[in-house]
Amino acid sequence: MAKSIKVNFLYNVVYQVLQIAIPLVTTPYLSRALGPVAVGTYSFTNAVVAYFVMACVLGMSTHGVRAIASSRHDSEMLAGEFWSAFTSQLLVGAVVLLAYLVYAFTLGGEYLYYYLMWSPILVGTVIDVSWFLFGLEDFGYTTARSLIIRVLGVVLIFAFVKGPEDLWCYVLITAGSKLLSSLSIWPRVLSRVSFVRPERESVKRHFLASLRLFVPVIAISLYNSLDKIMLGMISGTTEVGYYEYAGRMTSITSSVMGAMGTVVLPRVSSYVGEGREEEAVDLVGVALWLMLAMAFAFSFGLASVAPTFVPVFFGEQFMACVPLMVVLAAAVPLLSISNVLGRQWLLPNHEDGLYTRSVFVGAAVDIVLNLFMIPTWGALGASLSTVVAEFSVVVAQAFFVRGKLPLRKFLLGSVPFLIMGGVMFAAIRAYAVFANGQWGVSVVSLVTQILVGAGVYATLALAYCVLTKNAQFKRLFLRGR
Repeated sequence: MAKSIKVNFLYNVVYQVLQIAIPLVTTPYLSRALGPVAVGTYSFTNAVVAYFVMACVLGMSTHGVRAIASSRHDSEMLAGEFWSAFTSQLLVGAVVLLAYLVYAFTLGGEYLYYYLMWSPILVGTVIDVSWFLFGLEDFGYTTARSLIIRVLGVVLIFAFVKGPEDLWCYVLITAGSKLLSSLSIWPRVLSRVSFVRPERESVKRHFLASLRLFVPVIAISLYNSLDKIMLGMISGTTEVGYYEYAGRMTSITSSVMGAMGTVVLPRVSSYVGEGREEEAVDLVGVALWLMLAMAFAFSFGLASVAPTFVPVFFGEQFMACVPLMVVLAAAVPLLSISNVLGRQWLLPNHEDGLYTRSVFVGAAVDIVLNLFMIPTWGALGASLSTVVAEFSVVVAQAFFVRGKLPLRKFLLGSVPFLIMGGVMFAAIRAYAVFANGQWGVSVVSLVTQILVGAGVYATLALAYCVLTKNAQFKRLFLRGR
């Protein structure tokens, strides 16, 4: 793996760890300050707003990275691609923002007040050009500014969110952080690219390319945001609150693996454009090995500490989240595999149609299962549906890449980590009996459980890699390249 990828991966891991650390700080406070009903209202309105956010950029977050990565060696071409792509995004965003305001005032009902508080997140999305920096593999700047803005957001949350009546303030802080984050990117962007008047045909080309990638984005949202909307309509916002917090923890851990996908996408796109397919396959194999090694640790770790984690961080009123976290933890390795096969192979190879089909398979499975499971099991039913849907996406993508990637070889290489995860799970559950008996269900008990699990998994993984002289491990950590 090239040194720049290692450095960029480190930047993204720092950012994703930040994504983990901040919710770990704010979630215990917010769950107690807001309560299940306010949390459910936040999640429900956020799920609705998410659709307008997605419509603002269509598929630009992926198309933009590919376009910039392919033209970064020619400054004139780079400038033309950027301004044409951004113009396309700006025009679409203006239309969507107007549609959102119409929706809020006509159909917002009792949530109108909150929908207006969410408006800055849409403006921030319209002017977000982080895809430009990602295409240039410039990840350090985005990490630094995200750190500053996220810390500022935490300070504001603790200062102004004191009870359920301050939900509007929490929403405004979240939405405002997105706007500030997007604005902070522009000085860096303008220092890297000069202004070029966008040509109409080029703007149209970017719009159509982004629109094609919007189809899988919508499909993905069907089993992300739509889960919450269906839960809210069928089982009430309290169930949405349980599902939101349980899903938040699994999404936070899976986002760490997503750091690899963010870094690898522009590099694989560059390799494919240069005809270096063997190097692209090799890079994808390394990425999948590393992501699954982390995914099994997070997955088994989350499931094993859930009975202690939930009451400590969310409070006793969120105990219904325990079985949801255990179920959703199974989705972490599946999300890692689909990230590699979809975002790191199919999209860089311009197999957008196959990627879209795989996502629609998952969306269809999720919606059908939700219709049967949510009325009976509520949030637990939605969680089960999500895991099965993610599995169906992996199966579909594995079928599409057959013959192009040595997938069997890649997956067999991760089996030892699956076994290690099982051993870690057993060790944590056995230790939890002692820890909870010694310190009760407390922060001390939780922290020691996490340390025991991390110690067991790290020891087993390191011993395995060293004793077997694992090639991937040597390449990632023992070589200078």
